[in-house]
Parts: sequence; structure tokens; C-alpha cells
Amino acid sequence: MLKPLRLLSLLGLLTVPAITWAAQPGYADVPPGVWYSEAAEKFVEDGILDGSQKNFRPQEFATRAEFTKLIVALNGGILNTPPSTPSFDDVSISAWYFTYMEEAAHEKWIQGYDNCLGAHPCNAFPEARISRAEAAALIVRAFGLEPTNDAQQFTDNPAGQWYTEPLQTAADHCIVQGDESTGRVRPADTMNRAEMITMLWRADEMMTQGTSCFYQRAFGIENVFITSATTLEVELLEGVKIKSATDITRYTLTGKYGSLKIESATVLDASTVELRLGESIGKCGNGEEFTLSIPDEEVAADESFNSSETFTYECIIGDDFDILEFAVHPSDTPEELTVVRRGAQNVDMLALDITAGCQEDYTVDSIMLNHEGNGSNFDIVNVHASVLGQIAGNGTRLDNEGWNVRFGPVLSIPACKTITVWFRADISTVARPQLEHVLSINSSADISSSGRKSLGQFPIRSTTFRVR
Repeated sequence: MLKPLRLLSLLGLLTVPAITWAAQPGYADVPPGVWYSEAAEKFVEDGILDGSQKNFRPQEFATRAEFTKLIVALNGGILNTPPSTPSFDDVSISAWYFTYMEEAAHEKWIQGYDNCLGAHPCNAFPEARISRAEAAALIVRAFGLEPTNDAQQFTDNPAGQWYTEPLQTAADHCIVQGDESTGRVRPADTMNRAEMITMLWRADEMMTQGTSCFYQRAFGIENVFITSATTLEVELLEGVKIKSATDITRYTLTGKYGSLKIESATVLDASTVELRLGESIGKCGNGEEFTLSIPDEEVAADESFNSSETFTYECIIGDDFDILEFAVHPSDTPEELTVVRRGAQNVDMLALDITAGCQEDYTVDSIMLNHEGNGSNFDIVNVHASVLGQIAGNGTRLDNEGWNVRFGPVLSIPACKTITVWFRADISTVARPQLEHVLSINSSADISSSGRKSLGQFPIRSTTFRVR
């Protein structure tokens, strides 16, 4: 029984167009090599997705009906005659998903809200966004998965919840993966269509190939690519376990003048890790060699190996190096919640590192800070930017959407260098207590600069601030 979170029962139904599935060579929004492309290509090849369509819409939210359709397709399709009277009051016979919902109900994969299947009224909320917990529970039921207790216990999957066991079982089979740095799996979060097909692809591969967690294996160092003066992308070959690849102590990076500090490691896909450096690797084209090593990597009991790759920082003319990179400053890693008092002044809201590509110096004219949370942005006043302790720009309020922070004069970032910008503000003396505020940079479109590309793990968000 797929029991929805209480929150979802309050959301109502979402209206979506007739579902189409797509992924094919040259497809506009499934670029070759993107992290979900293998899942899309495999499902098109197997007839699970409709490759004749032009758009897949990977970033749109996935609904329960869409997820159920794929679950049914992966389990042989419609095998039972649907009833003449719908099992769910909110699933009409004319709906495109009627037969899929009825097939899933017949197999007891879904039973409606509060196990209402067989009674009326009974709703399944087919057009509501599906959460990670709901998706995991549906996969566990449909594929008949059993717990193995191999996965870590997630900090936000406490005992006693309806989703506790199915979510942990899905993790045992590597169908869901938590954040290694926080131990969280975010059961209530919704997912987009790219995440949906990736989760289902993992489940299908695990069942058809008979190999659990196959996608968590990568293998030694194959290539190292310098994507900016402070970031490397590392392609892995035999021997390295992706699950522990975020441990920066595993890596050693050396150059002509000694070791370079590695500040973070992020898994990009099943064979690629991004390393973010604490200092610039230098200017491109100077011929300096660097060596990245993974020393004494354990492969199995009593067996280890050393892997290394030597490379140079070549200049590549074009978009890839004509960039600015944006990231939360390491010392300002967002906490879950920070409490601030009414009337507080010069509060550090967000620290942003801006790193210039090595082609030339770059400038930033303005940055749009968006406001999120249940509080009003009128509770936050005097928003401004500070660099090296000096005010570098002031924010203009944009209704209740946020602030446009314009630098004056324009902010200049030298080639291959990083500048940290602190966004600070005052909390109004009449700010409403117990309400929360988050500042965010949602996409590169929020940034006006001289670089052709603005890269970052968007949306970039601040800590959540609660007024007391």
C-alpha cells in the first residue's frame, strides 16, 4: 500500500498534460553523458519510454501517476482487465493513467489514501507530486524487495514512520542514496522526472542483472580534467568505491611547488568525482605538471593498489574556460537553522565564493538574491554586499521576491582568482517572530557578469534564519 505523507493530502490535484516519454539521439533536454542519460536511453531501447516524442522534460516534477505507469511497464504492462467502476474516486475511466492505476491496485502496490481501496470515497491523488518515500515504497512492493540491513541508517528516517522500513530496504538495494556528509535521505522531498527514471533504472538493473549496488562501483583513476582554476573532474576506473569517494583524505594533489589543498569531493555520476580546491591551480598554458593520487586504496581484504594521473593545465579557448564559478564559501556551509533576534544588525546571511576562469579578468555587475520561506522579505532590511570588510554593493527590494544587489563600482575578479562576497542584512525591529527566511541564487540567470558562463550548484541557498 502506497500511503502518502499527510502533507500531500492537503495539496490537491495537479493538472498535467497527457504524459509523453522521450529520449533519443540529439534530444534537446537529455544531453549526451548527462547523469540520467543512461537510464533514459535504456528505457527507450526497452520500450518503457516513448522515443518518438521530442521532449522528455527531465526537470519537471514527477507525479504518482507517471511513476505508477513506469512501475507497471517494468513489471510486464497491463496484465489484468480493469474494472468497469474505478477503484479510486479521483481516477476516472477517461484518464490516461486509469489502466495503470487499476493494474497497480490489483497487485496491491497502491491502495489509496489510508488504505481505502475497496471502499468509497477513496482517493489516490494520481496527479500529485510523488515523494522520495512514496517512490521507494512503491518500488519495494512492486519488485518484492526484502531488507538486508546493508545500508547506513539515515538520520531523517526514524523508526515508527510508515515509510521507515521500505525506505531503508530501498537503500539496502542502492535504489535510494543518502547524502554522505549529512546522513539524510529527505523522505518528504519530491523528485523530478530525471530522478524518477534513474531510481527506476537502478531497480530494474538490480533485478535483471542480479547485481545490487552495481552502480556504486567505479574503477581507479582514468582521466583528470581541469574544469576551472579551482575544480577538477576525475574519471574513475577499477578499484575506487563511489560510496566513499567524497572522503577528501583519499586524494593527494601535488604540483611544482608542493601539495594543493582539496576542500571537497562531490560525486557527479557513477564514474566521475568533482574535486574543489582550496586554492587556484594557477594560470593555464604554463606547462606545469600536476599529479593526482589515490594512495593505498583498498580493493578487497588484504589487497590494495596505488593509482595516480599526471596532467597539465592546458588553455582551451571557448566557453568552457570563459567562465565564472559560484559556490558557498567553505566556512559558511549552511546549517539547518539559525535563530536571529529582531533588530539584529549586519547579520551574515550568505558567503559566496566567486572564482574567475583563467582566460582574463572578469566583472560582476549585479546578483539577484531571491527570498524563500514563510516570512516576508520586508522583515529583512538594508541588504548589502561586502568584500574584505568594505561595502561593495547595495540591494534594491523587488516586491516580495527578493533583492537585486548591484555592485558599485562593478566587482572585478582577476583571472584564476577567487573573491568572497558576504551578503549581510539587518533584521527589522518589527519582524514577525517564528517565521523563517532563506536567501538563494536560483540560477545563472540571477547573475549579471562579463563571463559567458556562470557555473555553480544552483540553487545556492543560505542557512534558514528564524526570527525570535
